[in-house]
Amino acid sequence: LPIWGYVADIIQSRKRVYLFCNTMSVISLLLLSRAQGFLTILMCVIGMASFKSSGVLDAHTLDFLGERHRGMYGTIRMMMAISWGLGAVIMGWITDTYGFDWNFGLFGGMMTTVLLLTAFGLPSKSQKEQERYDNINRSHNDGQEEEGLVSAAPRLSNLFASIFRLPVLLWLTEVAVIGSGMSLVESFLFVHLQDDLQSTTTLCGYSVGVTVLFEIPIFHNSKYLLKEWGHDKLFIVAMVAYVIRAFGYTMLTTSTVHWVLALEIFHGITFGCMWIASVDFSARVAPEEWSTTFQSVLSMTMSCIGGGIGPIVGGIIMDHFGVNVMFQAMGVVVLCVATIHLIVWQGFGGGHDAFLNSITEPERE
Repeated sequence: LPIWGYVADIIQSRKRVYLFCNTMSVISLLLLSRAQGFLTILMCVIGMASFKSSGVLDAHTLDFLGERHRGMYGTIRMMMAISWGLGAVIMGWITDTYGFDWNFGLFGGMMTTVLLLTAFGLPSKSQKEQERYDNINRSHNDGQEEEGLVSAAPRLSNLFASIFRLPVLLWLTEVAVIGSGMSLVESFLFVHLQDDLQSTTTLCGYSVGVTVLFEIPIFHNSKYLLKEWGHDKLFIVAMVAYVIRAFGYTMLTTSTVHWVLALEIFHGITFGCMWIASVDFSARVAPEEWSTTFQSVLSMTMSCIGGGIGPIVGGIIMDHFGVNVMFQAMGVVVLCVATIHLIVWQGFGGGHDAFLNSITEPERE
């Protein structure tokens, strides 16, 4: 939810928000290991979703990097991709060898380490956060008695005016469509592989690890790709890669199920290209005082809006028409969005980069 980005912008302390949200999320997931019955499981899942704060972490990273080194975000994000891939492979092996419950203990130990490193290894505020916090307090201390009062919140009108620009809404729509496609695959691919194609859990774990193989070079070279390719080309490449992947799943059989590893390469291309373009786009269009909220809106659009629509609609299609039709339908939707983007970009000179240039040129003047 973007509420946590909003809170971080208001209190000028992303670190506190991140620690609180991740502590509650870890507790919710660990309680899931002991949950019995649908209602209890649902409450644990709601708890994990309610305290999702990835946008806060992205904004914190960008703030530390500053505008000059913002292109290095991808290099830092690459480390998360590596750990994600290794973790998936290890968890797949643990599940096949010892059972799934061991993963809860592994997750709890690793996340406790992350929380401790964050709590004691990072400053409470970035330099920009401290400057904004001091400025707000200074303005209040001139006319109010309560030192430390932070009631002069950034104006919501600036946030809404920035979000509800047509190019920004179109960008968020594309993010939601890609997020729907990705969440659909994440929800149903392993079910299809194991139930229909008799795949092992280990192969599923390896498939996640393979996705990272192409995320790593994309994140590592994000500064170059943003400069040389631009946001429009990155989005087109991301969507074309998804279309290839979605239609490829429909060709798998029990004897060719291992080819899913080759198809998962395209997931790395889709997510890597879309994410570096989106995080940079969000950072450039967001008002400085609402930078965390904007990153949280990006995460919400992909994971909550797209992540909610994809599995619900995909599940309905899968029940009525089968898994292959579901993947094909999602591929067609993404292909249509990519085609529209390509026409607007190449045919009419519009697109994400044209919009970013239009809002940065007046600032240079």
